[in-house]
Amino acid sequence: MNFLYLLSFAFLSLPAVGSISLEPVLATNGFVDFVHNLLSEWTTPGGLGVALVRQNKGEPSDWLIETGGFGNATRLGERVSPQTQFAIASNSKLFAVLTVGMALEHQKVKYPLGWKTKICSLLPAWCTLHERVQYPLYTEDHLRDLEYVSKEATIEDLMTHRTGWPRHEGSYQYSMDVNDILSNYLPNLKRSASFRETWQYNNIPYSILAEIASVIWNTGEPFVRLVEKHIFQPLGMEHTTYEYRLARDDALADGFTRLVQLPRPSSGSRAGLPKNAWVSFTKGEAKTWPFWDQSENPEKDIEAGPGGIIMSMEDSATWLQTLLLNGKHPKTGVQVIPANVVEKAATGLAVALPKGRYPELSPTVYGGGQQMSSYRGHTFIEHGGSVPGFLTQIIRFPDQGFGVAVFSNDDVVGQVLHDTVKWWIVDTVLGLERIDWNTRMKESKTQFLSDRSPRTPRPASPNFPSSLSVLEGHYANPSYGKILLCLVLSTFPPCKSLVSSVDVLLPGVFPSNSDVPSMVFAKDNVWISHVKLTHFDGALWNASTWRSVEDVAIQGKRWPVRPLGEASEDGFVAEFEFEEQREESQRPISMITSHVKGFGLRGVWGAGPGVGSPVGETIVERSEVWFVRM
Repeated sequence: MNFLYLLSFAFLSLPAVGSISLEPVLATNGFVDFVHNLLSEWTTPGGLGVALVRQNKGEPSDWLIETGGFGNATRLGERVSPQTQFAIASNSKLFAVLTVGMALEHQKVKYPLGWKTKICSLLPAWCTLHERVQYPLYTEDHLRDLEYVSKEATIEDLMTHRTGWPRHEGSYQYSMDVNDILSNYLPNLKRSASFRETWQYNNIPYSILAEIASVIWNTGEPFVRLVEKHIFQPLGMEHTTYEYRLARDDALADGFTRLVQLPRPSSGSRAGLPKNAWVSFTKGEAKTWPFWDQSENPEKDIEAGPGGIIMSMEDSATWLQTLLLNGKHPKTGVQVIPANVVEKAATGLAVALPKGRYPELSPTVYGGGQQMSSYRGHTFIEHGGSVPGFLTQIIRFPDQGFGVAVFSNDDVVGQVLHDTVKWWIVDTVLGLERIDWNTRMKESKTQFLSDRSPRTPRPASPNFPSSLSVLEGHYANPSYGKILLCLVLSTFPPCKSLVSSVDVLLPGVFPSNSDVPSMVFAKDNVWISHVKLTHFDGALWNASTWRSVEDVAIQGKRWPVRPLGEASEDGFVAEFEFEEQREESQRPISMITSHVKGFGLRGVWGAGPGVGSPVGETIVERSEVWFVRM
């Protein structure tokens, strides 16, 4: 595999700052060979964009700036360059927090607003969240907690992911706006923790923060225009945007994935998986994602706040410099973002990881779109981002005056690539003996696969409801919306269109020679197009999420992908609840005449570390998401 690298430098003869090196890094043979070998070993169809900035602490206007590109930017073979643009995903969250903070500073003379301002005072619909629960998804304790959230939640609570809601990635829709979120969506999302009990990463609060920024600025301008006006334009970040169509016509990279098949341990085996199991992540046919968010109107896009920015590597260098200067323009010294706002975003307010993942890493605390930790005794501030086709990392070491951005357009091994390259650069700049992070990533991937639960064999003679067709029909959840659930071999007239389309939209997902009953429903979701249910036993079905993706290389062809990841769906199940009419003989479930009340999903809500699924005596209580039969 041949890789081309393109590099750009702004080199100044600077003295070393403390213990960091100011010698060039990205153009050295050692680094170039390292990245080429890494991309080749992990067989990425994509590439990497890299930026490294270092400041001369004696002369703040003096910088060594390096930007580079390696590998493929597009499926047509165009190479990554310093001008290549990537979706930075959740690295967009910091811009939402900073725009809110700038609004607070702008209005502080007129209004007594601050980070602890209650959401209820800014968005009146927030005040009555607890009044819009449509049916008993909650215990009385949770209802009281939701009422408390309605009255007491602050800007800080939203930005630090401590509202009590898990991610619920399968719920929100492209067509939603903030009014939809506050009216029916958020009140009816089942909560996984009490208010301020624990840190649980969640995108939706950042959609609300984007709306709050517009409310506080009070100029009538939508959030994305405020960010452009107050951050992008003053900093000269001309190749950073929320608008897909502008990036598409500029230098936007393609996002890649691979259709991998991941192994799992055999049932009853104690040997685990071989040490080279990590190579399964490098296999599979490479595919090009259509860009994940092609909104025609980013001003109304709920994904803008949590993850909507597209950025070039050159602009990432400018952004790193600005953060290291606490909001000052790196060339003019003008204070673009108030220093106290930059500092607030990086101030730890919630514990995200109570224990470091490796001995060199400390526990991690979270502020707003920023997390703080230490690496081998050196404090750093960083954030990551992930959307279909792209993974990004932006990290800075404020005490040493340097920062690194690594952007990948491979969503299968992008995390491996950007972390391995990031730490190689950090070790080099800090003058430390390099840790073999590539080997660690291989070990981590193998351990991840070895920790997967073996599949429980389906019973040889499973029980069934009296008729599978009784399960078909319309169901609804006020947050997840209305669905039509159909047997794949359905004769139910309303299912005709759906079941006739699955072989085209999801080729190979529903094999015709399978004797295990399967069901499907379609979903208007940012990540998911379909959910597949495969019968296990009785009322219990295994579940998996799928997305039908247009093949950009072959017109009219589509391919299926697991958008939440195959391994992430271990334990994802659906369970139906019936109003049962049993005779005194207590006939088995296969003989029951039943009316379906609904079904619940478990293993899908994306709760925070250490937070389990709900417990209860009924299926409704045990469900993370409950669909009622209509």
